[in-house]
Amino acid sequence: MPVNSSLPPHLNIVPPSSMSLLRECKVSRAPESVCHYQCDTYVGCDGSVDRISEDRQVQNKFLTVDKYASDLTVYMNELYVMVGKDGANFCILKFDLSGKPISRWISSVRYFNYNKLLIIGDRIVIPDILNRQIVLYSLYGHQLMHISCDLCTGQHIRMTAVGDNSVVVSVYENSTVLRIDVNTAEVLWKSNHVVRPQGTVCYNNKYVLISSGVEAGGNRRQISILMADTG
Repeated sequence: MPVNSSLPPHLNIVPPSSMSLLRECKVSRAPESVCHYQCDTYVGCDGSVDRISEDRQVQNKFLTVDKYASDLTVYMNELYVMVGKDGANFCILKFDLSGKPISRWISSVRYFNYNKLLIIGDRIVIPDILNRQIVLYSLYGHQLMHISCDLCTGQHIRMTAVGDNSVVVSVYENSTVLRIDVNTAEVLWKSNHVVRPQGTVCYNNKYVLISSGVEAGGNRRQISILMADTG
């Protein structure tokens, strides 16, 4: 039967038939986090941030930090690096793209490996696992609000922004994905379709791509696509 070409775009998605390695670069230590901005890739490691240029040149220890660079992102031409150590609170470091320090502040959230930061509009969002909430800060470290989130019960939390006002949170331990409005704290939708979600990315503010991990009774490795509006 021929494919109906009038179907909505999200129903005409054709999965890739193959994948190939485009490039491989060796960094100074085991990578903990990574982000790409313009022509450069920034890699967070234990005690440093490396930078990889478009021509594959690796600048080892582009930045030196005193703990694990557990996450990093670039916003408005400024690099934000989250560093942490077990038993301590997160520290947020901000640099310009030449590596010059701009500011440094300590959050009220305890460090856990796998925990990440996210910038939505002009707000930094960090999941607070111990207190089962999501905490929002200004770009200068001032706590703005917190949102109760009982699903933040494990260490494997992933987040992605959808637009400037909402965040999608995935929780590995209970196989749950939910979208939260960070202005009203309203849960817009909740989904249990993805088993053991591990990585969460928003594409074009229309789709949420989620990688899944180990399923009881066997291994399950796949990418699930959810509609950002409905889950």
